[in-house]
Amino acid sequence: MKICKTHQVDKGDTQSGNYDFQYEYHLYEFSENGQKLIARSYLDETQEAHLIRLERDGDYIPCHQVLNDDLVIKAVEHLRGDGNSLINYLDENELYVELND
Repeated sequence: MKICKTHQVDKGDTQSGNYDFQYEYHLYEFSENGQKLIARSYLDETQEAHLIRLERDGDYIPCHQVLNDDLVIKAVEHLRGDGNSLINYLDENELYVELND
């Protein structure tokens, strides 16, 4: 499994020299056998990570459909080892749900 972790900053519009919002997070890309899993962990919630989606053959697959996929299992193990004790994923209603092992 290949892992790419990058630091990202999203900022809103600036007014009077201040941004109306700013989010800092780590973006994870786990890849293996033509699949890529995207996850995110906000820096102000360091114990928490969110599984966003799995990409396979150019298609986006919601994580709730692939929780038992080998890549997802390996990625969750890595995220926990990186200090993310709480792992969430988007369910079929696009709401975050805690992953229970």
